Amino acid sequence: MTPQEFEYIQRAVKALEDPEMTPMAQRKVLRTMEQICGKNATDIESNLIGAVDAKIQRNYQDLQNQKLVDILKQ
Repeated sequence: MTPQEFEYIQRAVKALEDPEMTPMAQRKVLRTMEQICGKNATDIESNLIGAVDAKIQRNYQDLQNQKLVDILKQ
């Protein structure tokens, strides 16, 4: 989450505490928060998936290399 997004979320939460805020204004703020949080959650998921995929690929490559070493030792 960028500093600007985090700052917006903080201000939005404070704004939602205002009892005079109209339901339409609340909806707009909440939808914007939803978009910001959803985008950041998706980014984190993508990074995690990428990291897991890279680890699986490295483990697979290590296994293949070890098989080759074992064959060459024979």
